Amino acid sequence: MLGGLAGAAGVLLYFRGLAVGPMGVVAPLSAVVGAGLPLAVGLAGGERLGPVTVVAVAVALGAILLATAGSRGDPAGGVGILLGIAAGAGFGLFFVAMDATPADSGLWPLVAGRVASTIVLAGVIAVHRPGGIGAGRRLAILSGVADTAANVLFLVATRLGDLGVSAVLVSLYPVVVVLLARVVLKERLTGLQMAGTGLALTASALLAGG
Repeated sequence: MLGGLAGAAGVLLYFRGLAVGPMGVVAPLSAVVGAGLPLAVGLAGGERLGPVTVVAVAVALGAILLATAGSRGDPAGGVGILLGIAAGAGFGLFFVAMDATPADSGLWPLVAGRVASTIVLAGVIAVHRPGGIGAGRRLAILSGVADTAANVLFLVATRLGDLGVSAVLVSLYPVVVVLLARVVLKERLTGLQMAGTGLALTASALLAGG
C-alpha cells in the first residue's frame, strides 16, 4: 500500500511536470531519479557501486544541472523539471517497496498498491474534476491497462533478478517519450536542455550496464 501511494504521487507529479515543462527533459530526469533511488537504498543495505555506476551517477547529476540551467529563462519549465525530479522519487520508492514484498506473495502486492493508489487518485479527480474525465475516458482506460501490465512485468522482473538492474531498465522509457514529444508535438529544446536530456539517457544506459 505504501508503494501504491508513492506510485500515485509519482504519477500525479509526473503528468503535471509533463504539462507545464518540456517533456523531453522532464521524462529523462524522472527516470534517472527513479533509477538512482533504488541504488541508494542498495548502498544503505551494504551494496557497493562499481566504477561504471559511479560514472553514471556523476553523469546523472550533470544532466540535472544542465537541464535546470537550460530552463532558467522559462519559469514554467523550471517548475516542470522540479516536478519531474519529485516524480522520480515517487517512482523510485514504488520500486523499492515492491521489491521488499515477500517473494512468495505473487501479484498481491500490486493489488494492494493499486487499491491504495486508486483511492487517492479517485479523491483527487473528485475534487478537481467533479464532472469526470470526459472525452479522455478511453485514453485513460488504455493508459491504466498499459500501466498495470508494466507493473506486473516489473514485479516479475524483481523476482527473477536484481532490483537495481530491473529499476534501471524500466527507467529507459523516456527514450519513447522524447521521440514522441519531438515527432508528435514538435517540441523543441534549448541547447542546454538537449544536452541534459542526452546525459540523462546516457546515465540510464550506464546504470543498466553497471
